[in-house]
Amino acid sequence: MDAKDIVASYFDALAKGEMERALSFFALEAQWDQPGRNKFAGIKNNLGEIIKMFEGIMSDK
Repeated sequence: MDAKDIVASYFDALAKGEMERALSFFALEAQWDQPGRNKFAGIKNNLGEIIKMFEGIMSDK
């Protein structure tokens, strides 16, 4: 699987609401820089922090 296939599979999983599959494409030491000026913004330094951010975004009301 090349990079283009990985990105396509990631977005396919997101579109289907398959978060576990979407997150399976991340390395444990992945880094994510969430832009913005809100409580979710900033650099996430590993998969655990990325998951926590997504969970917060999805449950925020």
